[in-house]
Amino acid sequence: MASVEYIPARLRSAFREQARGIVVHDIERMWRDEGFAPGSGQSFSGVRMSLWSDYEASVQWSDWEHVVRVLRVYEGTIALATPDDREKLAGLLSREGFRLVSSGRIEYIGAGNRITEVTRTRILEHLKKTPGGRNWAGRFDPPEFLKRLYDLAAMPSEDPRFENAELDVWQHCVNNDDWDFDWVFYDARFDLASDGMLLRFLAEMLHPAVRTDPEDVAALLGGLNDALRPDGYELYEKSSISGRPLYAWRSIAGFHGSAPVHLLQNRPAITDPAVLQEHLDRIKRVIEIDPSAAIGSCKELIESLCKLILEYSSVEYTRNDDLPKLYKKVAALLALNAESVEENVRGSEASHLVLRALTTSVQGIAELRNQLGLGHGRTTRSTLRPRHARLALNSTVTVAEFLLDTWHARIEAGKIPTPGDDPSTGACKQ
Repeated sequence: MASVEYIPARLRSAFREQARGIVVHDIERMWRDEGFAPGSGQSFSGVRMSLWSDYEASVQWSDWEHVVRVLRVYEGTIALATPDDREKLAGLLSREGFRLVSSGRIEYIGAGNRITEVTRTRILEHLKKTPGGRNWAGRFDPPEFLKRLYDLAAMPSEDPRFENAELDVWQHCVNNDDWDFDWVFYDARFDLASDGMLLRFLAEMLHPAVRTDPEDVAALLGGLNDALRPDGYELYEKSSISGRPLYAWRSIAGFHGSAPVHLLQNRPAITDPAVLQEHLDRIKRVIEIDPSAAIGSCKELIESLCKLILEYSSVEYTRNDDLPKLYKKVAALLALNAESVEENVRGSEASHLVLRALTTSVQGIAELRNQLGLGHGRTTRSTLRPRHARLALNSTVTVAEFLLDTWHARIEAGKIPTPGDDPSTGACKQ
């Protein structure tokens, strides 16, 4: 299996290009400060870009330790850039799975795009062979369709004869009809190189106002989902209008291999989800490259969640309470054993078996952390692999999601103390 290169070629190219505006001394200083020596890189017309390329030649792009040092070089580059260039580089970093924070540091948050070139090719091939697929605009002309997604009048024209994209697209897609059907997928103005915009575009192609024949929609939908599924996405029926389905997109990757993106959404009892989100972000960053750290964050996420739930109802816990003890207090507060399935004794008994397994999962995560993770000042190298971290993450998500759902259900039913209740009496606010 090929090694993952954490910094893609187009991002490297952008920073190499930025070297044109940096003096040679600063280029040498930034790279040498991070322990890199020049190798034999690609030759460019400019001395500065060639020097930059020589230093790049000594980087192992699949070695995370090397990548961290390169990111420090990039931070120095951004610090020397003009405000406009800084903004452009920040935007490019964001699209490639990195984030430039206010302190000037660059953080890795995971690849922003999962849809590969292979999948994009399959999508275009499906459109070519599917009846009506070439006409991605459906019953509209291309400018009308694109205006459903973009402000064409405010977008630039690539034809000097016209003042905006709307007139440009009309000229070449309606008046002259001299652009190939797939031009829009390669036009940078429409950002279809990003997963989110491409998926939104494909979903809009299936809108009942765009396509009126259900059979055409079904044919397009099936092929598009066949292409998208290996990359962890699908188009699905989200709602309806006038009896016809409206489509949206969603991730179907589950929680395997990356942090869940919806776990903390629509959780009103969590007034400040930042502490939990930090754990999720950390897991996503390191699950493939540092499984020990990911497992530690899994354990810490459940600990933090348990403490939030207990603090919400003013239930005391001590600094010495370990994860199993915290979970036991939360289980008592939420009456997990007594009311797992309301008004159904047998259902509650069966659910109790599952809950006991959840408790075992929590304890297992703590033990996995202790035995194989980063804790307790280990003196030997961890033997953990990404599969162990994914096991911990999946168990963590199962427990956390159940606790969050049950917690909010108990709050809505008025069955647990909430802020403002008198904890000494256990009375719940009505």
